[in-house]
Amino acid sequence: MKMIKNIFKVKSVVIALLLPLLANFANADDNEKIAPEQFLRFVRTPPQQKTWAQIQGEIINMKRSKEGKRLISKSDIYLALRFSSEMIFAQVIIGKNEIYSVGQPYSMMKNGATVLKSGDEGSSKLRGTFGIKPEDLTMSFLFWSFAKEFPSTSIRMISCRVFLLISPDKKESAKVYISRKHYFPLKVEWSKPVKEKLFGDISRTLEVVSFKEVNKLYLVKELQFYGPGWRTNIYFNKANAGAVKDGTPKNLFRE
Repeated sequence: MKMIKNIFKVKSVVIALLLPLLANFANADDNEKIAPEQFLRFVRTPPQQKTWAQIQGEIINMKRSKEGKRLISKSDIYLALRFSSEMIFAQVIIGKNEIYSVGQPYSMMKNGATVLKSGDEGSSKLRGTFGIKPEDLTMSFLFWSFAKEFPSTSIRMISCRVFLLISPDKKESAKVYISRKHYFPLKVEWSKPVKEKLFGDISRTLEVVSFKEVNKLYLVKELQFYGPGWRTNIYFNKANAGAVKDGTPKNLFRE
């Protein structure tokens, strides 16, 4: 909580998984009056400067077997991000051989994020074991179609506007809690639309737990994903980041 509050003291930062802080676009005290589509446009606006980041750490899943035994799965995780003027490029590596390349345009595209898997040709450990989609780590849900706005609420004493967004294939919806003052998501609940309901039973939840500052950019330090009977925590304990104009590491995206 203290770390989340600390980011409010810095105007030129990158939040969540390096999404831009956009408080300069509107008076935060008045933004409850801003139309939902306009508020979301602020959230989706590309960073004012091109940036990159490397963050790595450990991903841990905990669940119960049918017999009630506690099962724990662990792996190393590496995440690289590069922000251009048009889109986010990302690479997610689980262990040594499960590699994903993600492209997320800032504009709303018909098919949403593009995800390519290479390396390990077996089943997806990221999805199957840890319950995470690669595009979750680029916050692709923020670019889904707006459906409705719910009443505002607070997450960890931070006032949030709450939006229902629908995936490009209309097979999934996300209830997204976005800081009203600083235009970034603190919590996301996913669901599959049921008949006439746009939001049904919650299948997965994401919570941003904490951040850390690296070269005047704020990177996510801990994330939690959870659903019925399971929980996954991601702890990023190594981080590097900077502006593209100052140089980009040659090994940002690994082979």
